[in-house]
Amino acid sequence: GYVAMASTAAGVGGSSQFYINVNDNSGSLDGKYAVFGKVIVGMDAANALANLPTTNQYPNALNQPADPSHAMLISVTISNSQ
Repeated sequence: GYVAMASTAAGVGGSSQFYINVNDNSGSLDGKYAVFGKVIVGMDAANALANLPTTNQYPNALNQPADPSHAMLISVTISNSQ
């Protein structure tokens, strides 16, 4: 459950994606992703989002939830504590 950020387009400042890794995919990352946090409580919510039915049946393809109304995090708390 690490929180990371990736650029959405090359050369576009201020355009990024934030995501939570729900699988260990560190071997396939190319060093252009910034990991800056870890989910401490609530990983069950992240896993529930990851397991929603999607519009694309192919693994590793760009997926969107089939019913976006079920794909919301209502509250997120970011803490600076160690």
